[in-house]
Amino acid sequence: MPHVFAQDGLRLHYQVHEADNAHTVALLFHGYGDHCQRYDSLISWLKYLGISVVCFDFRGHGLSEGQRGYISSFNDYLSDAEVMINILERDFDTDHKLLFGHSTGGLVALYMLGQDQEIGYWDAVILSSPFLGLRLHVPLWKIVLARTMNVLFPRFSLKSKGHPDLLSHSQVVVEESRNDPLIVREVSARWFTEIVRVQNNLTLQLGQIKTPSFWQVSGGDQIVDPVRTIDRFQELSSDDKVLKVYEEAYHELWFEAPQWQREAFLDLQSFLTERGLINSTLDEIRLSKL
Repeated sequence: MPHVFAQDGLRLHYQVHEADNAHTVALLFHGYGDHCQRYDSLISWLKYLGISVVCFDFRGHGLSEGQRGYISSFNDYLSDAEVMINILERDFDTDHKLLFGHSTGGLVALYMLGQDQEIGYWDAVILSSPFLGLRLHVPLWKIVLARTMNVLFPRFSLKSKGHPDLLSHSQVVVEESRNDPLIVREVSARWFTEIVRVQNNLTLQLGQIKTPSFWQVSGGDQIVDPVRTIDRFQELSSDDKVLKVYEEAYHELWFEAPQWQREAFLDLQSFLTERGLINSTLDEIRLSKL
């Protein structure tokens, strides 16, 4: 299995999915607890559109090294991302580059773009349910414990239920998530406090982002707050930004039941086609074969 070493020596697992005669390449950031092996449907659709895909497991996730559910700083994620961007720029000489992010991966993408516009060049950023605010209720005692242990013992972790039944209306996806041995089912005190810190201080970063943006928001999301996401979308300074809300869809839109997944994929295709990032006249017939 291919791997690359992070700046602090941790080994990161990654995958390359090359499309035939691709003129576009995409880098994919997965969500918290997640791993890139789960994104087969999205990757298949992107390859069908003529887009090669590079995906990887962030530290502490999937097949990558690192304590499960722990980061010393949010910058750890930015460091991992930069290593993968270097691979993208080294191995792919394509006309266009896209950045995809789901949930926490969306938060990483936004923070990275807002911090440094020079970290790679992106023709567009496409986000699914970016983790800009939590809708799922967290008991007050857990919040207090996380803040306390962040100071005393930041590697301290609590088990997380993960709530697979709130990820998708597809029972196949729910059961696969429930039984997936690579899914992270714990959260460290430092991870929690770092995520909240970045969420609360994202205004400056959003105001710096000029990249064309397409946000796909699940209106029925019970994990990430869709209202908060819509509000933060308005802070983007990009002149080319599109937001689409999929009413009643759950958190993992790209893993949703067919009626929502099909709509999301076709909307993505339209967004890319209208900007000349793909030359596609494909229709939705292919979706039934993915």
